[in-house]
Amino acid sequence: MWTPILQRFNATSISLQSIDIDLDIVVTLYESLEKYVEDFRERFDVYLEQAKTMCSKQLFSWDGVRQKKRKKFFDQTESNNELLEGEQKMKCEVFYVIIDRLVVNLRERKLSYTDINNNFGFILKLDTLDTNGIREKAKNLVKIYPEDLNETFIEELVQFKNILNLFSKEDKSSFISLLKCLTNSALLTTFANVEIILRIFCCMASSNASGERSFSVLKRIKHDLRSSLVDEKMSSLSILNIESDILQQIDWSDIIHKFAVLKSRKKLI
Repeated sequence: MWTPILQRFNATSISLQSIDIDLDIVVTLYESLEKYVEDFRERFDVYLEQAKTMCSKQLFSWDGVRQKKRKKFFDQTESNNELLEGEQKMKCEVFYVIIDRLVVNLRERKLSYTDINNNFGFILKLDTLDTNGIREKAKNLVKIYPEDLNETFIEELVQFKNILNLFSKEDKSSFISLLKCLTNSALLTTFANVEIILRIFCCMASSNASGERSFSVLKRIKHDLRSSLVDEKMSSLSILNIESDILQQIDWSDIIHKFAVLKSRKKLI
C-alpha cells in the first residue's frame, strides 16, 4: 500500500518545489492527491490479500485471544459497544485511521492555498466575469493589500479585461506567463497596479523547500574547520553553493584575469 502512496507524494513534492509553479497549480495538485488517497479506503481487501501473501499468515495476532471484559459496577448501564474482531478491527482501527489522517492533513494544507487562490484566481478568468463582478473582487484585493494597491486598481482591472483579448491563450494560461507578457509590452505604465498584483501573486512561495535548503547549505559551509567566517563572506558562499547550477555555466576566465590584474604586485628594480 505504501509504495504507490509514497511514489505519488514524492512526485507531487517535486512539482511543488518547482521555482515557476503557480498557486492555482498547487491547489490542483493537493486536490488530486487528496482524492487519490481517499480512493484507498475502498481497496482494503486488495491490500489485505497482498499482506497475507507476503507474510504467509491468515490470522491476525489478536485472533484466538480471549476478549477482555471490563467489570461493571452496580450503577452502570449495559453498553452497546460492538467489539471488533479480525479483519474488521484491522480495517476500522488501523487502515481507516491512517487514510483519514493523511486526508485531513492534505486538506488542511490545501485550504491555506485555496483562500489565496480564490482571491487572485479571477484575474485569469476576466473574460467570463461582468464588470460588477470584477469590481467586487478588485475591491477585495484593495482591502487585503492597501499599502500596495490604490483605488484606481478597480477601474484599471475593468479596462484590462478588454486588453486580455490581445494576448494569446498561452500568455493567459498562468500568472507568470501573463506577468512576463505584460512586462515586455508597452502597456506596463498603463496597467501598473495590475502588474503589481501579478507580482504579488507570483512571489508567493508554494513551499518552504528553498528556505530549508539554505539552512542545509550553512551546515556544509560553516563547520568546525571554518567557524570564523564574516557574515558577508558566509552569505556569498551560501549563494554560490545554492545557485551551483548557474555557477557552473559561468566563464571564469575573464573574472580570474580581472582579479589577477587588481591584485598583481609590481616589483621595483
